[in-house]
Amino acid sequence: MMHDLEMESSALETTESVLPPSIDVRIVGFELIADNATAYRIQLTADETTRIVVHRYRDFFELHSTLQLLFTNLPYFPPKTMQIILEQSELRQYRQERLETYLQGLLDRLDTASHPLVLEFLELTTHFPSYKLPTAAPSLVDPKVFEGRIGITAVEYLPDEELLFCALQDYSSFARMGRLWSIVEPDELGALLCFKKNNPTAGSKTDSTSADSTTASSNNDSKSKSRSLFQETFAQVFPIKVCSFAWDSHRKQAFVGFEDGVVTVYTVSQDRPAFVLSDKMVLHKAAVYGLHYNNGFILSCGADNHMCLIDANERKVINGGSLAKRLGSNHLTCCIFHASTKRAFLGSSGRDIYVYSLESTPPQLLTTVTGQAGPISCMDFDGRHLIFGDGTVAAVWLIEGKGRERRSRQAALFRSLTEGDLVRSVRYSSHLRHVVAGYESGSVVTWAPVSGSFSAAIKAHDAAVTVIRFYDSGRTLFTGGADGLLKMFSFNEQYVSQASQLASEWNQRRIDQSANSSSNENSVNWFQDPSFQHPKDPRRSLATDLTGFDAF
Repeated sequence: MMHDLEMESSALETTESVLPPSIDVRIVGFELIADNATAYRIQLTADETTRIVVHRYRDFFELHSTLQLLFTNLPYFPPKTMQIILEQSELRQYRQERLETYLQGLLDRLDTASHPLVLEFLELTTHFPSYKLPTAAPSLVDPKVFEGRIGITAVEYLPDEELLFCALQDYSSFARMGRLWSIVEPDELGALLCFKKNNPTAGSKTDSTSADSTTASSNNDSKSKSRSLFQETFAQVFPIKVCSFAWDSHRKQAFVGFEDGVVTVYTVSQDRPAFVLSDKMVLHKAAVYGLHYNNGFILSCGADNHMCLIDANERKVINGGSLAKRLGSNHLTCCIFHASTKRAFLGSSGRDIYVYSLESTPPQLLTTVTGQAGPISCMDFDGRHLIFGDGTVAAVWLIEGKGRERRSRQAALFRSLTEGDLVRSVRYSSHLRHVVAGYESGSVVTWAPVSGSFSAAIKAHDAAVTVIRFYDSGRTLFTGGADGLLKMFSFNEQYVSQASQLASEWNQRRIDQSANSSSNENSVNWFQDPSFQHPKDPRRSLATDLTGFDAF
């Protein structure tokens, strides 16, 4: 649970460090080799041991090109061609300085500093055997579990049955303009899919931690399809958008919310992996934007500003009401229900979250989480902490117990690494103890509340990341995007067990190093090249964005 993080944070002070020795990297010069090419001498120092690694600019360029496919917000890299004309000696000197800050930037980030490509490029594990750092960034296991023409709405994976369910909807504003101008056919605005996990034959299993296999699978469609871990067994196409999805794990039934306000119930056939229509309920007069299952209950919210609490067993509404007067011209966007406390959390386009008690009829307003940066796009709740996306911020609020809800307060804010990048999905992983956010740009960022910094920023999709789901004790991550792709990632098992401590110690080391170098007037911010305008390192202002941090 998230509220254990405070005890964990204090425990870190007495726990043996899990970090490898700090590496100081410098480019101490260059030399001319065959064909008048320039090789740069990279000096690596750790624990009073110094080693030299030599690489050409082409090697740096190939490394950066590969990392760009995997990560976002990488340090500035000097281009092949310059906007200004420099003498050959000046160009070499310029590149030497910028390549040095580039390498320092890679080693300053936990995700790139632990990635096999960077370790191999700098030969760190060869020259420094004690440099053992588990890979922080998730590895791409299956780049195309599913590839469709419409975006992913929801994902549900059943490990025991080895079944994967996927809901889709068209995110295009052109879909209703007719066949001539539509991106998808008018009769394919929504879909419900079922997949069965394949049993790989001996010798065909790929190494999910291999950087080479990750890169190859992301660039070769035919190979990725042949290696897919899942096979589609059932598909139901709808002429209307599928706006929301909730899975009743106890009764093995799916609740699907549509654009016309109807919620349809499907059960899973025992004969074959497929959905069987079981019930249909007209709950709203407009799109069903939110469906959430918890301990035998389904909470729905719609664009008509109504909420409905449904008994999942009897499939009937037992509580609910309208928020039309309270919302005015705004509308509900998402919802969460916590069965043990009978509390409903309702996000709105008006930047507010309404917390209701559903213990009695009609529902009673307990408190309102106000003053957010933008419309509430997504939410998650761990029983004490409410995690949500609003605008460019992934926020965490500490929700107090019964009778004290109005004392609920903000615990942390995580601003997007790229200016204007909106949060589209968010999840809290109790195993990683990380807040994971998906963004409009297609990036997925793992934030460590215990340190207040990000641990990994990966390039997951070419469009908005609409779905994030964790399984297998935090080791497996599914992401779905508006690009129609459903992807599967795997976290390093050692990293999962040490993630919180690693993030805390890594961030403290970075702060200490920054403080030691702050007196150097010639120090260069590795996110910004002095010659050109580039985004500044947003993490330098994170400290001012964290309030009530000790709540963790």
